[in-house]
Amino acid sequence: MRGKVSYDRVPTGERRSSNVGDDDDDDVEGSAATALPPPPSGGYPPPPPPSRATRGVAALCSVALFSAAAAAGSRLLRNDRLSSAARCYDDAFDAAYDGAYAASSSVGWPPAPAPGRGNATEDGLLPWPAHIHPTTDYKFYYPVDPGGVDHVWPRVAWVMSFPNSGTSYTMRLVQRASNRTGGSNYGKECDVDPATGLNYPIYDDSPSGPFLSHVKPGKKESMEAPSRYVPVKTHCGGYTTESTPDKYALTVRAFQEKCLTGNIVKPERDPKTGKIVSARGKPNSMVDKEVTLYDANLVQRAVHIIRDPFDNIVSRFHLEQHAHDKRGDAEWTSKYPSSPDGFQNWCRDLDGRYKHDEEKSRFVDGPLLAQFHKVPCHAEFHRYSQWHNLAVAVTRRMRLPVHVLHYENYESDFTGTYNDLFLFLELPREGEVPEFIAGKKYEDYFSPEQRREGIELVRMVSEPETWELLGRYDRYD
Repeated sequence: MRGKVSYDRVPTGERRSSNVGDDDDDDVEGSAATALPPPPSGGYPPPPPPSRATRGVAALCSVALFSAAAAAGSRLLRNDRLSSAARCYDDAFDAAYDGAYAASSSVGWPPAPAPGRGNATEDGLLPWPAHIHPTTDYKFYYPVDPGGVDHVWPRVAWVMSFPNSGTSYTMRLVQRASNRTGGSNYGKECDVDPATGLNYPIYDDSPSGPFLSHVKPGKKESMEAPSRYVPVKTHCGGYTTESTPDKYALTVRAFQEKCLTGNIVKPERDPKTGKIVSARGKPNSMVDKEVTLYDANLVQRAVHIIRDPFDNIVSRFHLEQHAHDKRGDAEWTSKYPSSPDGFQNWCRDLDGRYKHDEEKSRFVDGPLLAQFHKVPCHAEFHRYSQWHNLAVAVTRRMRLPVHVLHYENYESDFTGTYNDLFLFLELPREGEVPEFIAGKKYEDYFSPEQRREGIELVRMVSEPETWELLGRYDRYD
């Protein structure tokens, strides 16, 4: 049994998505569980969408700001973040949506809080009970899946992370400890049907993904799909090291599209035996893939993984170093050895490579550019902070229940972190828990002054809601 089902799509007016390109699958690396109180019979109704008029106002806002900017020659920046024209459209649309959301209270929306959920806030959000996510920094969550209780099962729960944040261990944990397969946007990481050579989609009528990881019949590691939530890996977009600010500074809508984008492996046969071969373990350049995009309505929850920015960025350097070593690129590995000096050399060259692009970018203002000069690998810190800004914004836009998982909590409170994650995903505990081996601490890769300036750069870029999640790493006063 693979747990595949037919998916009945929600009417298009009830959820929103966008249209933009793709990112590759550059991969990386307690207390007793308490049952959630049951939702009311029939579930909660979705909020009505904004009217055509309010959406028009949002679009006009964007056009007016863009025209004014062109006339005045202004960059129209909001700090170092997205352009005001794009932000205006997103913010106006959400304001219109929230206005419709609040105005509809007379017809039964927002729903009354479930037992133990506390009181709704003025904007209609409900806080999670403290016992469910004791280690989480988010203040409020949407406690009910946007599709309601009548939505199809199983449901997709994104496991979203900036690469090298601990995704690999998290996916290994949820699969092995539950004895259920997870999923991924990226077909290269998943099993293929030996008869067709295609990946196994979670839903029969969504062949573009997401895909189940370990379902190949007859294989030792084959697993059934979860009956409730399938954890699905996505790195979204805006994380590529070799890119300028104009490439990685995405709008909220573009980032959401990236989160829904992946690839499917095209059938490949062994020339000698004629049998279908797996793409697992092969370099991306040797795998024939097709870009895919699936429906946003499939996604009903999200796990947002966060790692210390300094460890995260050094880990990304080591991944790059490993890739060049695997290709036999002795020139690269000798220039950038796996050491503090090699890392600093890598940062220095990256910082110089895109200096001109950063100076003329509409996404980098004067104060941010000045801060860039104080931080090695400053674009990596910029990408990291922007990525988490967008992850917070997209999950809020999609009104998803979200569980924040700080990678370091595996080491400081493994039992609690494990329990919270499995409770949120409603996974059974029928397998063996894989050992967690703490990642390295790269204290000697940055000087104390570089760490102070690095975390200040993160603070400058972070939105207030994001800084609530990242501020725990500000330890360098």
